Amino acid sequence: MPAPNQEQLAAIEHSGGVLLSAGAGSGKTFVLKEHMLYLVENWMQEFSASGQTSNEFSSFIKGKFRKVVLMTFTKKAAGELAIRIEKAFKEKLETDSDKTSWWADVVQNLSYLQISTIHGFCFYLIKMGFFPDIAGDEDVISDSEYQKLMTGLFEDFLSEKFSDHFDDETTQLFLNEKDKILESLKSIFGDPALRLAWKQKTTFKTSELDAICSDILKLKGFPLIELHAFPIFEYASYEKKTWYEFAKKFQQETRSFGSGIQALDQYYQFFNNLDYKIPAKPRGKVEPVVIAYYEKIRDFKDFLKSEGENFSLFLQEKDHSVKKWLDIFYELIHFVEAKYQGKSGLTFSDLEYIVYSQFQKYPHIIDQLKQEFSYLIVDEFQDTSLIQYDILKFIIGGDFSKLFCVGDIKQAIYGFRGGELGVFLDCQTRVQQNLSLKNNYRSDKNIIQFNNQLFDYVFEKGDRYEGIDPQAVKVEYQNVPPEKVDPGEVFCVKLACDAIEVDEKLNTAHVEYFEALGLIESIKNNHMRQEETAILYKKLRPSLLLIHLLMDRHIGFTAQIKIPFNSDPLIGLFKLLLEKKFNKNANADLYQLLLIKIYLYHLKVSEFDIEVQTAIDKFYRDEQFYGLYFAMMEFLSFCGVSNSLFEHNLNNLEVLIKSNEGDFEKILLTLEKQSSVSYSFDFCYGENAHLVKIMSAHASKGLQFKNVLLGGIYTNETSLIQRSLLGSIPASFQWSQELGSKKRYKTPHFILEGLLAKEKDLSENKRLFYVANTRAVSSLGWIELEFGELKRTKSQPNAWINGLLKFAASEGFAIEQREVDVHNLYNQADLKRVEKEIPFFHYNPLGSEIKAPYHQNTLLSELSITKMTSLAECPRKFYFQNICKFLPEEMDLIEHAERPSHLVENDELNSQDFLRSSAERGTQIHEALSHYVQHREFGELELTDKNTPQIAWAVEKLNPFFDNFDLISEKPIKFELFGYMVSGIPDLVIQPRDESAPIEVWDFKTGKIKENKLAPYYFQLYCYAYAHYQLHPGAKNKPIKLVLCFVDENEMLEKNVFLEDVEKFLENSLASAQNPEIKNTDYCQYCTYAPVCEK
Repeated sequence: MPAPNQEQLAAIEHSGGVLLSAGAGSGKTFVLKEHMLYLVENWMQEFSASGQTSNEFSSFIKGKFRKVVLMTFTKKAAGELAIRIEKAFKEKLETDSDKTSWWADVVQNLSYLQISTIHGFCFYLIKMGFFPDIAGDEDVISDSEYQKLMTGLFEDFLSEKFSDHFDDETTQLFLNEKDKILESLKSIFGDPALRLAWKQKTTFKTSELDAICSDILKLKGFPLIELHAFPIFEYASYEKKTWYEFAKKFQQETRSFGSGIQALDQYYQFFNNLDYKIPAKPRGKVEPVVIAYYEKIRDFKDFLKSEGENFSLFLQEKDHSVKKWLDIFYELIHFVEAKYQGKSGLTFSDLEYIVYSQFQKYPHIIDQLKQEFSYLIVDEFQDTSLIQYDILKFIIGGDFSKLFCVGDIKQAIYGFRGGELGVFLDCQTRVQQNLSLKNNYRSDKNIIQFNNQLFDYVFEKGDRYEGIDPQAVKVEYQNVPPEKVDPGEVFCVKLACDAIEVDEKLNTAHVEYFEALGLIESIKNNHMRQEETAILYKKLRPSLLLIHLLMDRHIGFTAQIKIPFNSDPLIGLFKLLLEKKFNKNANADLYQLLLIKIYLYHLKVSEFDIEVQTAIDKFYRDEQFYGLYFAMMEFLSFCGVSNSLFEHNLNNLEVLIKSNEGDFEKILLTLEKQSSVSYSFDFCYGENAHLVKIMSAHASKGLQFKNVLLGGIYTNETSLIQRSLLGSIPASFQWSQELGSKKRYKTPHFILEGLLAKEKDLSENKRLFYVANTRAVSSLGWIELEFGELKRTKSQPNAWINGLLKFAASEGFAIEQREVDVHNLYNQADLKRVEKEIPFFHYNPLGSEIKAPYHQNTLLSELSITKMTSLAECPRKFYFQNICKFLPEEMDLIEHAERPSHLVENDELNSQDFLRSSAERGTQIHEALSHYVQHREFGELELTDKNTPQIAWAVEKLNPFFDNFDLISEKPIKFELFGYMVSGIPDLVIQPRDESAPIEVWDFKTGKIKENKLAPYYFQLYCYAYAHYQLHPGAKNKPIKLVLCFVDENEMLEKNVFLEDVEKFLENSLASAQNPEIKNTDYCQYCTYAPVCEK
């Protein structure tokens, strides 16, 4: 185990009150693990000093663990941390011989230490019943269920409020904007801070509006004080320049405007009067500081040209038109809030919202929890939201000595009310110690130094990697540890695109294709050296092109694939099957049949003799009897398709079907709306797939790779456009002076939200850029495309390549240059294929494989053999009894449920008294024979004269077995039958004490032998025979004798069967469960379900 250095030691040996800034590769996980060891060793010292006996240590350490919570931000990270801590404790158990028994107790009681996500901890608090207003039995719902819930609540609002509450124009407006408003609702209720903020109604007070405008100006980098404080008169030597005259006029005429929303309106009027025309900026030898100042005025002017009218009209209408809009949106939010409270199930957002709200409502709970938890450790602290931070503060009671936080401020993001960055900065001022881990033990020297300089440059820059980001934090340079001797490589591969003749502008696909060609050359070089290479993307979409090219070249890889839900071939098949049912047009029906065949072709179903139309007809039949989900499972099974991605596709499909109650139209509408939903999975291809890893930068967090290549760096800018009528933060919306007017204006809050979103996206872009670069151990590289005279259809100024190029031009870091000849790589056919964007499942079936032969699914849950015998009687009866689960007494409640006139009437058979007496007699005979088998006498059993001869005959048949056989009477058994658990109680099993005779399974019957009633009797015996073969594997090659003993007839029906016979009989019988349309009319006169069957 490596010894910690001095900075790590300081972060390990403390008892709280610490915020640890830990950069990439600095060993923060090592510190967390060692800190837990440090705490436990201190507790051992405390226990030694207490004078308690060693056998009390287990209880002592259990109590200590219970008071500590270690939180991180993903389940995966929590699991990995738990494994490392457990391993460290076990190593101590093996090496610390003086305290072996104590370390054994530590390992034994480690489960009492909570290592979880913040959501997991909130869920624990709710489950433990700390909060009086919430039941502890709620479960977390899926994203699909949340989507369905919010859609339903919004539709309730539309139906309840709009029918007689709103005018036609408002109603039409909401209907037109329905989907966008719904997305905003999901955002609000998916963020506890926003949900709480909307509870306080905005009043448009001047102080509130001034605060909003101050935030806007801060985000834009327009501090008005600086615009006036600049000493323009000190540069009077430029007084003959038009730009100087304007700058002087600007200061003189606007000095009295102030800084709030009224001031913005005045500035708007000032520039508007000038028609937004001002002199060109200074040039030549003018001091840079003057040029920067003038550019600031120009940018402020451009901002007001774009947004000034919104501020001005808002001021005029805030108490009139704007207020009407505000009231409508508040009514919507409060309606949904009221309904939301009563729903079942919790989202992750709800967990935080409930815990925070309950702390606010019941402050005494805080005192209670202060006693429960004495120490909180928070990993990845830069991801902590404001609400989460407040929850932490509640639990520690404001005592920051109970808190140890570990994070990287470079990865904190500015957001609503400061966001995660605000949390980090606030915590820095409250803890007793701010510590740093400055050494980077992951990367080689050149990579460390490159990333220090690159991100010092990048983090400081604003939009387009220009200007200054007002929210930028100072980058703390990482040190190269003395033991790092390898220099490492930072390189770019130059590829001249203009060497190829292209007739048109280069579109996104062209650019990503050229980049992929360069990436492949670097991958091949590392591959030949059997070295690991990771290609990291901000967004995974461009990686699909690289994956196709690697497959063409038979280069193995493991790739994180992001597949749109609707692009999954199984979901596509399901959607086509639903759509086909609605088609009345013969041509359209044939077209969809062709599409279904094409899907199956790509899944290689054509390799088997499958009649597609038969499969489709079966799907619709199964849907009627069993529902959509089972019908789809059966369709895939019939076509011979297996599926290894069940968790991603069919599991979500099941939720989709249930949430839409199996309604075809609703499901199709939901599928259309889920076009943006996707799932990820790891796709392995070819030999040595472990050597090439393709993944998102986000997924690479916490990992490291010998060689890292940056991918998709020309096309990874995110485009954010605000189109929704309603925003997410309170009072954020677009409005018009007349509800029906197409001309809309923005509230200041809506403008702020747009700027926050842009700032957040910019921060996230930099953050993922940083994460990707800092995964590299020995080499870091990217592709630099030289376009020459070629033009691009779209440039992306915030893409990573522009950060790299601008840094290289300004800082002069020595980056190794490599070149690749594109002529040897370029293939026109590749490029054409790329432009077609062929679905990925055409290349790979996405976890779907062909299986043969066809094996039917069943809907059987755990059943008794007695209930299963109805299969042998009539598949329709089995369907009513075991699938629909109709109770016999329910049949009596069906109005006018008279037995159909064509059924045979039999007064004796239909007599309840007769049936009851027959059943009671059969029970008595069974009890008597069972008692005799177990005790060899009847004891105090009362045998009627009517039953005595029959029982005596049966006893005569049983007596020869007692000397050499074991007789087992009415012993319950449970066994697996083709994947399902089945239970039953055989009347009698006769087992030989040697192998001279077969095992016998008996079933005692009363009444007459009737050929048409033997099937269910034999079904039971075959089931018990199968159970014996399952429970006694050694008997699989031996026969079993099945005996139907009719005591009234004094006759025994016998047959010998082998395992193969039993399996074949039961498979055929169980297959009939899939055919509920089949009815056995021989049993209709006895059937309880006749009323529903005939209807």
